[in-house]
Amino acid sequence: MLVVKGEFKGLYDFDLRDFYEDSNLARGFDFIKQNSSTLSDPELASVRAEIAATVAVRKPILS
Repeated sequence: MLVVKGEFKGLYDFDLRDFYEDSNLARGFDFIKQNSSTLSDPELASVRAEIAATVAVRKPILS
């Protein structure tokens, strides 16, 4: 859902997997890769594992 100045402007299709694969916001984090052993930060490894699990079971929202 897009909200502009407190008003709903539209509902759009959103694919979580595409977001994490292609978004500049997520670039470099490799959130959906299964091998988290390359991360030295345990907190980031934990977040990446949660995101990968979510992406694996979620289907895109279609309006």
